[in-house]
Amino acid sequence: MKKAFVVFLVVLFSISVFGVSAAPYPGAVGKKATLILKDLTNPVWIQAAEGAKAAAKDFGMQIEVVAPIVSNNNDEQIQLVQQAIAKRKDILILTPADSKGIVPAVTELNKAKIPVINLNTKINNESGRANSETFVVADNITCATLCATELARLANGSGEAIILQGPSGGQVTIDLTKGAEDTFAKYPNIKLVDKKEAKFDRATGYKVTQDMLITYPNLKIIFSCNDEMALGAVKAVEEVGKLGKIFIGGIDGNKDAMASIKEGKLNVTVFKNFWLQAYTAVEAAAKFLDGQKLPALIPVDLGIVTKENVEKYLAM
Repeated sequence: MKKAFVVFLVVLFSISVFGVSAAPYPGAVGKKATLILKDLTNPVWIQAAEGAKAAAKDFGMQIEVVAPIVSNNNDEQIQLVQQAIAKRKDILILTPADSKGIVPAVTELNKAKIPVINLNTKINNESGRANSETFVVADNITCATLCATELARLANGSGEAIILQGPSGGQVTIDLTKGAEDTFAKYPNIKLVDKKEAKFDRATGYKVTQDMLITYPNLKIIFSCNDEMALGAVKAVEEVGKLGKIFIGGIDGNKDAMASIKEGKLNVTVFKNFWLQAYTAVEAAAKFLDGQKLPALIPVDLGIVTKENVEKYLAM
């Protein structure tokens, strides 16, 4: 009797808020979702949280957005998954910090029959024990190709290059590194001299770049797997008076990076639209809860940002 009354209230809510025909995915109305991100300090994940909340409001869902206190911490993400299971959430949207390390937690979700929407960073399911309903992504190999191609153009197709990487366990780092390596390999006069982990962190990117500038005094290209590390690299390069002589590119399209491009410091970023990625993931969750079959992959459009078009992206 109590369960029937709750269902009645949910239906009444959907009618009063949306109208029966107005709810785009009636089966999702009143359902509870959790979105687990890599952190809530990086500007792009803050944008993602905003996009997810906007989608939940549009589709009549309840959403809890959480992330590890320590950025990209797999153990904390596993704990957050377990909390979502304990709360009996209807669906979970997951951006794993460690594509392989998160597998046991996803297996727990599968056993608990809580569907998973994979966002941004692919869950490694080589074992077949970590299933998700779809993967919402701005393709990272494409991102890297766009950024590295523009850096090669700016460098006139020659010079020493380095790659600043995120945590080694993440599929994002793997894919971005591969995309950059494959692109630079097309230019016989570009030599990839080093790759270093800088934790997707601005301060670490700064320190690693300082060391690289000493080790490689003829450095000409810095490809960074995210904007935060790229901005750290910009600071290090600026301090040694080599802005304009070393070309720096990032990935994500966060506001600070685009402001740096406008100032003529950072050279390029790729706009991954994290707001739209998260919005799309929540919409995918709503569609699934409404009984719709999802495609295995849902791509989100990308855009390359340079000084020539940065104003357009800053206005978005």
